[in-house]
Amino acid sequence: MTEEYYELLRSCIEIDSLQSLCRSINAIGPYLSGLSLDTPLSVDLIHYYTDMKVRRLSYKSFQIPKKSGGFRVITAPHGTLKNIMHTLAYILTELYIPTPEAMAFISGRSIANNARQHLDQNYVF
Repeated sequence: MTEEYYELLRSCIEIDSLQSLCRSINAIGPYLSGLSLDTPLSVDLIHYYTDMKVRRLSYKSFQIPKKSGGFRVITAPHGTLKNIMHTLAYILTELYIPTPEAMAFISGRSIANNARQHLDQNYVF
């Protein structure tokens, strides 16, 4: 995607209320990898997904092999909940401004960047 495209998406983001967050997710969702919600997100739909029985049905579990042997169980959302979470992750990534000290899960920063800050220190807690 071009920078102009990202700017357009960023301009759609509003989060001053739960309703405006729902509008932002509905506006941006279709542009993220063709992502679209089966049902437009509403406050009622958010409340629907907070129900324990619904949450259990909205995830699938599967196993992947571990390098050290055995299996790791992965529980991942599917369907509409997956689409909502994908779009929400994009919105939060765009709004979050990390501090210079933050390293984890930030593009262009790594464990090596973190280690460099502690070179020649007697102690690291």
